[in-house]
Amino acid sequence: MISSELEKAPCAICGGIEFAELFKTRDYLYGVPGEFSISKCKNCSLVSLNPRIPKERIASLYPDNYEPYSMSFSQEMLSKLVAGQEGRRILLERHAQKGFALDVGSGDGRFLLCLKQAGWRVAGCELSEKSAAFQRDSLGLDVKTGSLLSSRFDSEIFDAITFWSVFEHLYDPLETLAEAKRVLKPGGVIAMSMPNFDSLERMVFRSKWFCLQPPFHIYHYSPKVMKRIVAETEMKIEKVYYSTTATSLISSMRIAKGHSISVQSDENANDATPTRISGSESRVKQFAKNVVFDCAIVPALRFADLLRLGAYTNYVIRKT
Repeated sequence: MISSELEKAPCAICGGIEFAELFKTRDYLYGVPGEFSISKCKNCSLVSLNPRIPKERIASLYPDNYEPYSMSFSQEMLSKLVAGQEGRRILLERHAQKGFALDVGSGDGRFLLCLKQAGWRVAGCELSEKSAAFQRDSLGLDVKTGSLLSSRFDSEIFDAITFWSVFEHLYDPLETLAEAKRVLKPGGVIAMSMPNFDSLERMVFRSKWFCLQPPFHIYHYSPKVMKRIVAETEMKIEKVYYSTTATSLISSMRIAKGHSISVQSDENANDATPTRISGSESRVKQFAKNVVFDCAIVPALRFADLLRLGAYTNYVIRKT
């Protein structure tokens, strides 16, 4: 059923129609049936899922347990989720003064709440009607239902715009980035996070790389390609941060071994601090694993980041 629905699409950057298939992969996270081709544009090197699910069909494939849309949590859990966004807030505030911020693809509202508690004025837009309504009705946040393109905000009203683990899901990245520029004040910043297709992790695991996540990740970016995309909108990448955690690495290893992986998104997989993976082992065994994690895995991940080969990238883009 899924295979018969796939469509070929021109390159989002150059409009090219000639692609080289790099490999085929599957949805190892949610079990959407079929094989999917990861292809590279022969003209500009943008990597994409091609053929792909049509845009009007993709929303219906997101499962009920898709993590950014999970909203059944207590006040204590909400506080922990908000606190978990501090790394992103700190990154944003390195480059932007507190003002009016827009979070595109705001999910369950955790980042908007984090900013609001820190003194920002906030707004969001979210494709999921259920999630947008939850943010408005339960959290008191100003969130529109829809994409950035359909929301039609006034021009030059935001001091900062964020796309956390969102840009790789977009069918129209150039148009969306141009719209972000339109609604951003002069001197404002755009902060976004996404997997790094040029990472060492992707090179090692290839079709078993956790971050591929077909059919939901439409485009796969590298810093070189992102520089070209941003240049098309006449903005400038001010800073690239590489911030890899163990989440995608361990998930990729499990996929490669043929094991199942936990149902989770990459929502927090690119946070600034590697996260230990807990289990049900004895205290001694868990202690030994933590020692290996702290003394071997964390330094290896940090070294990959230093070499600009980390699995995740965070971009700060400035509108001049």
